[in-house]
Amino acid sequence: MSYERYLLELAQRECEERRRKRIGKLFKESGLPLEKSLANFDGKRLPVKVSRQMKMLLEGGFLDRKENLLIFGNPGAGKSHLLCAIAQELIATRGRKIKYATCPLLVQDLLAAKRDLRLGKEIKKLATVSSSTRWGTCSKVERRWRSCSPCWRSVMNAAAFC
Repeated sequence: MSYERYLLELAQRECEERRRKRIGKLFKESGLPLEKSLANFDGKRLPVKVSRQMKMLLEGGFLDRKENLLIFGNPGAGKSHLLCAIAQELIATRGRKIKYATCPLLVQDLLAAKRDLRLGKEIKKLATVSSSTRWGTCSKVERRWRSCSPCWRSVMNAAAFC
């Protein structure tokens, strides 16, 4: 093996190792439940239209356009699993930065940040992940709570002033 070939292979291995570590770090920071992957998602349950949309979502173009992704459905329909599976694929194949949070935990974190007088810092931290990549789902009860809760309104009012 020539010296140039050796250096090329060494550089390629170094790049691959750095990419692998970066992907691992992105998975760790994402907060995604790793058991909800595309490999163990039953895509046969999806209607044809949703199946086509899922293929488009796996390309990640909606992230570049900064579009929000909202999924509605009955409890147990697989909304969270589908979101997590798509998010994992976007991290693994595209190296995208994604943050997963359920609505109750996101509100809880924001209320704790408000209490600790660090809401502005928390909002800025969330802003580093585009709004379309803050993944989560809300049940009907959580959406109702979010729309009428004084706590939610106070968090959002405080966030508006940060």
